Amino acid sequence: MAISIAMLIQGFLTPVSATPVTKTMTIEFEETLQQSRSKTVTIPNLKSIELVNTNTGIVSHLMSGENVTINISGGSVTGTQPNPTKYSKTGTYTSASSYNSFLSTYPYSDGQYLGSIPKVNSYSQTYVSSGLPADSKTVTASGTFTVNTYNVWNGSSFDYDTTSSGSTYSYNSGGYSGILSLTGMSDGHDTYTGSTPTNPIVGGRYLTQITQYTATYSGNVSKPDTRVYSTMYYADYSGIVYAPGVDNLYSYTVTLSYIDNSDPTITTTLPSENSYFSKLNSAQ
Repeated sequence: MAISIAMLIQGFLTPVSATPVTKTMTIEFEETLQQSRSKTVTIPNLKSIELVNTNTGIVSHLMSGENVTINISGGSVTGTQPNPTKYSKTGTYTSASSYNSFLSTYPYSDGQYLGSIPKVNSYSQTYVSSGLPADSKTVTASGTFTVNTYNVWNGSSFDYDTTSSGSTYSYNSGGYSGILSLTGMSDGHDTYTGSTPTNPIVGGRYLTQITQYTATYSGNVSKPDTRVYSTMYYADYSGIVYAPGVDNLYSYTVTLSYIDNSDPTITTTLPSENSYFSKLNSAQ
């Protein structure tokens, strides 16, 4: 009878198994400019990480107790946003004016880069707006040397007397001027021949002959300084200017599969009816 009871109890024993429950968590990385990012989540009673997936890029994780750090990088672009200062460079400009008055900043624009750049330096320069500096040179010229011959009645006879002109030459050409000295003469010729009166008066001067010579002259001539000076003012501007562009945005969706220490799923296997009666008949 004891054997039958034991076998009866054995027939009603059911196998029991406990299966760990795998749970899933979705972690969203919002859309930002950073392509590589990290985020730490806390999972109560965490036991193990089974699988980590991302919709784009490369994902890795680090588990420390109940904390899991997700590292994500290399994802595809998921959006864009305008950036008015995407590109930059140093813009320069020099302003010139006849008046010493300048703005403190200059609105720089070269068709691509824009910006307001400050004045960093100012200076002035004096220049010749018209005219020429003084100058001198040696010149030669041709002219006429004239000798006038006179008879002068002294009361009883005529005295011989002469005067001349053309011993110097007044030069004025091309802005140069000066007095040239006589350097030579060629053979002369008479241009007038006169006579004395039959009844001269005492002290009377009577022109009897005019002789002209072709003369050469030489000397230094000069021209004055005719320069007119003006002043130009300058201002240098320099600063950072910007050009617009587009920034890429990145977002990720990470799926985390894990097991925690919560109650497992209990699976019970019941004996079949034939199995039970077979054991009972054997006991009898």
